[in-house]
Amino acid sequence: MNGLEFLGLWGYALIPPQRLSGQGQLDAKAPPSGAAGGAPAAVALDLSNPKLTQFELCNCTGATLLVLDGGELGANGVELGIYLPECETLTELKVNGKRVVSVAATGCNRLTKLDCTDTSIRHLPDYALFEVPSLSEVLLPTTLRRVGHFAFAGCSKLEVLAMPPLVERIGHLAFSGTSIRDMVLPRTLRKLGPGAFYDCVKLVLIDMSATALYTLEESLCCESPSLATVKLPATLRSIRQFAFKSCTSLMDFSWGDIPGLERLGNYAFQGSGLSSVELPAALKTIGARVFAGCERLERADLGKCVGLEWTRLVKSSRSDISQGAFADCDRLSEVVLPPGLGTTVHLRAPGLRGFHFIRSGESGDVFRAPDPPPP
Repeated sequence: MNGLEFLGLWGYALIPPQRLSGQGQLDAKAPPSGAAGGAPAAVALDLSNPKLTQFELCNCTGATLLVLDGGELGANGVELGIYLPECETLTELKVNGKRVVSVAATGCNRLTKLDCTDTSIRHLPDYALFEVPSLSEVLLPTTLRRVGHFAFAGCSKLEVLAMPPLVERIGHLAFSGTSIRDMVLPRTLRKLGPGAFYDCVKLVLIDMSATALYTLEESLCCESPSLATVKLPATLRSIRQFAFKSCTSLMDFSWGDIPGLERLGNYAFQGSGLSSVELPAALKTIGARVFAGCERLERADLGKCVGLEWTRLVKSSRSDISQGAFADCDRLSEVVLPPGLGTTVHLRAPGLRGFHFIRSGESGDVFRAPDPPPP
């Protein structure tokens, strides 16, 4: 037992209650009477052996509820990782013990609930619960600092998950394809990976206002058609490509909360539900087709954006706006540019052709769409 570091079990029919023996094997008592020799629904395993550093349980059958006790972290500081691939009958997993620092359960296709609140997990591994189709509830420990790439990707029934208060990093596509309805991110968050909430069809709200994020990565909430409310950090400087593409319920965006925004990436809001935009003064770059296909968009106010190179952007055939920033916005009827440009620029860009100068004011020069042809 003194040399035990790894224990792996493959194809083992579990029978409770069980504990590690002196040889690093499982001592299994007989099943309760009436079980007809079969494994009962609930199984508890004692993994508190201080020498054990990794435990794997692969393709084991007979248990629907599995409780793993990793024990307390002793003076020797030996930590424990748990990996449960393809335990096909398992529906609920509870992991206890401050020694436990890592859990993964890919391929447990019937798993509906994971509870690891009473552990010391700091890093949820990449692909930790990748494409577990029945998973609907996850309870995470307050010690968690990092959610790995693809950690919950493809968990299409996952609705209940509260982000722990000390999380610092969320990996690429970590929650993509889940059914999470709202997400509040903690002030400690420093990195939110590309596509973290891609294709979250039930996501209604994402609150990033407490964070100090400078960048919203590409495809962050892309293809999330129910997303209606986005709360932003005041530190934000850049929204990258596809970030909110096809978010058709996103009708309002808090531009006033991000006065330091400098860059809008290509296709960032393409096909979204925005009805108006009022871009901040710090904006320097507008990417291609940023608002293209926004069918509800009626007004675009760029009157504060004095940092943009307007001669290049509006008149040149190679300008950002001429790359179709407002293409296919059929309801767009009014565009506001910085004061003093009304008599010097010509809106030739796709989606803006035919707009004509109306008036100047302190808030900018107003251009209007041409009148529709008579029926």
